[in-house]
Amino acid sequence: MVGNFIADHIKGNYRDQYPISIERGIELHHQIDAFTDSHPITREIRNTLFKNHRHYSNVIVDMFYDHFLAKNFDNFSSKSLTEFIFFCEKNLEPFIALFPISAERYFLGMKKYNWMNEYKSIEGLHHILNLMGQRTNYQQLKNATFQLEQDYSYYETCFFIFFETLQHKFNLEK
Repeated sequence: MVGNFIADHIKGNYRDQYPISIERGIELHHQIDAFTDSHPITREIRNTLFKNHRHYSNVIVDMFYDHFLAKNFDNFSSKSLTEFIFFCEKNLEPFIALFPISAERYFLGMKKYNWMNEYKSIEGLHHILNLMGQRTNYQQLKNATFQLEQDYSYYETCFFIFFETLQHKFNLEK
């Protein structure tokens, strides 16, 4: 779990810097990212967003997936989203000293502002994208939720098809 959480914040060679269990989590996260980025459905969604958002379309696809996962969490886990959030925070916090600074900041913000729960609603997703837009200086990020609302059933259907293949590929069943 720790490796998976910090993986996006790890730059360069991380081998022998962490316990093997954390390195495995980092590697799994990178494998899932590569699978996701190269999947035909992800590429199709990215293409629908590219005209308006260019290279930020990659980030937006991930955020859309996070939204649908949070919204439908009970379909994929025996825990509720609230229980899962508590479980993650409780299990990540003891390892915060191992986090890169950016992962530590992200964790503290995620916990303080309850981001994982915010993903459930379009309003929450809009809020998170707005904050990210302010941080990255790309104000158009928040407008992605308008595109999501316009073609909601399309994006949700794509997510379910994609997520089923992800579950099978990485044996992520309940």
